Amino acid sequence: MWKALLFALLVAAASAEHGWKSGSEYKYQVRGRTLTALHQVANQYAGVLMRAQLTVQPKSDNLLTAKVSNAEYAKIQQQLPAGWGTPIPESKLNYHSLPVSSKPFQIKLKNGIVDELIVSKNVPTWEVNMLKGIASQLQVDTQAENLISSRINNKPSHGSVNGVFKTMEDDVTGECEVMYDISPLPQYQLQSRPELAPMPQLRGDGQLIDIVKTKNFSHCEQRPGYNFGFNALTDVKPASNQMGEFMARSSVSRVVLSGNLQRYTIQSSVTTNKVILSPVLYNNQKGMVVSRMNLTLASVSSSNSHMEAPTNPRKIKDLVYDYNDPFSASNNADLSDESSSSSSSSSSSSSSSSSSSSSSSESGSQEKWQKKQKRSNGTDASSSSSSSSSSDSSSSSSSSSDSSSDSSSSSSSSESQENQRMHSAAAKRFRRSLKNQDASSSSSSSESQENQKQKHGRRNNTDSSSSSSSSDSSSGSSSDCSSSSSSSSDSSSSSSSSSCSDSSSSESNESGKNRKIRSNRNNTSDSSSSSSSSSSSSSSSSSSDSDSSSSSSSSSIDSSEEWFQSKPKMNQAPKHPMLPYFVGYQGSNIAASSQVNPVHAVQKIAQQIGQELQQPSQIPEKATLAKFTILARLVRIMDAKQIEQAARELYAPASKSASQSQSASAKNAAWKAFRDAVAQAGTNPALSAMKEWIENHKVQGEEAAELLAVLPETTRTPTREYMDTLFSLIKKSEVQKQQFLNTSAILSFANLVRRAQVDNATAYTRYPTHVYGRLNPKKASAVTRDYIPYFAQQLKSAVQNGDSHKVQVYTRALGNIAHPKILAVFEPYLEGQKPVSTFQRLHMVVALNKLAKISPKVARPVLFRVYQNAGDASEIRSAAVFLLMKTNPPASMLQRMAEFTNQDPSQQVRSVVKSAIESAANNLQSQDNQELAQNARAAVDMLNATINGPQYSKLNLKSNDVEEMNLAYQAALATIGSDDSYIPSAAFVSARANLGGFQASRQKRLLDLQEILWELNTGPA
Repeated sequence: MWKALLFALLVAAASAEHGWKSGSEYKYQVRGRTLTALHQVANQYAGVLMRAQLTVQPKSDNLLTAKVSNAEYAKIQQQLPAGWGTPIPESKLNYHSLPVSSKPFQIKLKNGIVDELIVSKNVPTWEVNMLKGIASQLQVDTQAENLISSRINNKPSHGSVNGVFKTMEDDVTGECEVMYDISPLPQYQLQSRPELAPMPQLRGDGQLIDIVKTKNFSHCEQRPGYNFGFNALTDVKPASNQMGEFMARSSVSRVVLSGNLQRYTIQSSVTTNKVILSPVLYNNQKGMVVSRMNLTLASVSSSNSHMEAPTNPRKIKDLVYDYNDPFSASNNADLSDESSSSSSSSSSSSSSSSSSSSSSSESGSQEKWQKKQKRSNGTDASSSSSSSSSSDSSSSSSSSSDSSSDSSSSSSSSESQENQRMHSAAAKRFRRSLKNQDASSSSSSSESQENQKQKHGRRNNTDSSSSSSSSDSSSGSSSDCSSSSSSSSDSSSSSSSSSCSDSSSSESNESGKNRKIRSNRNNTSDSSSSSSSSSSSSSSSSSSDSDSSSSSSSSSIDSSEEWFQSKPKMNQAPKHPMLPYFVGYQGSNIAASSQVNPVHAVQKIAQQIGQELQQPSQIPEKATLAKFTILARLVRIMDAKQIEQAARELYAPASKSASQSQSASAKNAAWKAFRDAVAQAGTNPALSAMKEWIENHKVQGEEAAELLAVLPETTRTPTREYMDTLFSLIKKSEVQKQQFLNTSAILSFANLVRRAQVDNATAYTRYPTHVYGRLNPKKASAVTRDYIPYFAQQLKSAVQNGDSHKVQVYTRALGNIAHPKILAVFEPYLEGQKPVSTFQRLHMVVALNKLAKISPKVARPVLFRVYQNAGDASEIRSAAVFLLMKTNPPASMLQRMAEFTNQDPSQQVRSVVKSAIESAANNLQSQDNQELAQNARAAVDMLNATINGPQYSKLNLKSNDVEEMNLAYQAALATIGSDDSYIPSAAFVSARANLGGFQASRQKRLLDLQEILWELNTGPA
């Protein structure tokens, strides 16, 4: 009895220790700057500086009331000789008032972690994000509240202030892994930099403590960011620490405390965020965008005035940057399920939207706790490290908590105690459902039972300190979780499963299990697909293909749908965050300004372009191309009605007469500029407009074909509705009957299907999955239910009707989709069950080139069987060899092919195998191709020694690195020999450049005999 009472008193005393003293008033100077420059070229910087005062009044152990006042900003563009941190005299700055509301807000803490932000409902989103950035500076996890498993964990103990450990922490830049490095602040540093601790006397009997927090953006559960245009080949995980060789980002915070790790005062807190990039991707001289936020203690005094709590309060559950609605009239921070004290939530995914505020609070609390439960069990992906610290992953831990260095024993009792401490300490920090989780392979059954007991207890606990703590950032477990599976060595989560860390091959199996469980829950939004190229195409190995979150427990909110922007409708402009035209006017799109009417602005710019095109020599001087870029950006913020109105005003078809007036020509050129800008916009309303133009014959034939041809490159939000709309368009008779359009529309659609719905790697890296979640389910049922059967039926009809042109078009369309199901369509033709010509069968084999690239393990056995069929036509077998080399065949397969060159009856096939293996062994110098080169070297000595003449089929591969310029090149030239001429009957050329990690688009061309003869005889046109 006495022991229990003493223990309770000790727990209460420990929980009461914190860094804030009730009845006091803390004032901090807030200083911030955001600058950009080509700093390795010149010290010319441009950007903004900001200053303000932060007043903090602690109301209780866990509640702070704060207010930002005297906020001002100044623009700068000048030389800073000492770099971006150069102090700038006040006399050289022209400060303007920053239009913030300066209303009080409240911060709820738990052991130094910001648990909740309470603001007035009428505070706009952009100001809330600014408050989050300031509140992030006051967050110090000295107690390892959010500890995640890592081998480097060494928490301070026995009064020590030395330690290193990793936590999962949210701030305005995302919810990511953070490494804490805690040590005493040396006296000499304080003497040389007194601003680190302006009031050192507040340490009392303690000392000055230096804490450095380093953020790992490659291991996040929620990572705000907008990206578009990266292809699957590019070594990029958007918004991570490193994106190829052309972009990197970092975030480092330094916090100086006075006192001890349990009771302290924050003397200063400085966070520096940097983005380093190569302006042309591969050059050595870099550019930079740098941002610094500095809070420095100015005074501590008794509170003489009472700061009121926020009026009409709204609870915000985390510190992660919130996306605003660019088209909202009020543009307040209307976060789903975030007002636990008001009316029911607007989020339909919440299981407690109709309950009272206490129910909402309880739901939020239990979700955060459930999320922590998974992490502390070691099954969360956080147990795996990021690419920058893969060796830190604890691959065999039976609990996710690394004990500190003074208790490194692996006994099950100590692990159980540590787990229980972490579970109870973080009862409401994280929220993934444990109900959906299988017991991990390394967790004991007793531990699992204990977890369930704790979880049940927490569900019934409505402690006020944990009200509505549900982290809105849990969508991050969807939003950037997928990037983890881009590691091809991560066998525990095939690329189509959603994961929550960019983990290395040392990742534990239980972590892989947990990613699959999480995939089931988040698959509605399908946050971001994994980017593993080895299996991204088929998605068949995914552990989850559900399109709903019904498998989650009732307490598990599909947070990804809460946090993500709503997917665009066909008549609505997308809600892109962070882009200037969408948030450039007080957080809203620029059309919210009374000075900007997008319809009139589009008309004016299009007409200017039309006039300037009448005198082509003036195009550079008039910056016509820049105006076209502005035109396309304006179209992106327009909805369907606005585009229709602009089109109605600008439409001016070309005159059929041989001559037309300059005025008519300018009007037609203005219409064409607007027409092309709509195609470049890539939005859903833009597609609706083009569909209407084609159906009403405003554009037709080659003109319409060119519009649709660019869609795979320009489409930014290929939602299911978008894809279905485009699919219905290509089936219309208006499209089918028009030459050029009937081919362009089909091939364009097929390419877009592959990028948006089949190739998971491209679907993740190319489109803004961190904004909208995954735009299509990982297993898009429409691909196999509608698209492939339609093309298969059209191919069958074309074969029956003997329409060779349509056979080639639909064959290529199926190949462009590159789904494994296309093999079943081609199989009866390739195996001779359905009669087609040899050329058409050759075309079907060549059409497998995209499947070979994105699903090499699926395509490789099929292509090898085609090659092995010695009775087949030599050109078909040669084409199979061409594509086999794209699948990175193993050494054993290449050795089998090399040995068969001594027996193969076809000289053409012997020649192509010999040239392919020899060129791979000798000419592939790039690091990207070393595995294939080594496999080829293992087979090259087994080849037939006969030298084949130029009249035989050949495959020549070559790659090279230019290390000085951070470039790499790959090229392939394949020729199919002719039976009666030295000139090949067909040639296939491909080339690709790697620009600092960015894989430039490959250019390919299949040349037939007639075209080659024409060019040889007459020269290039």
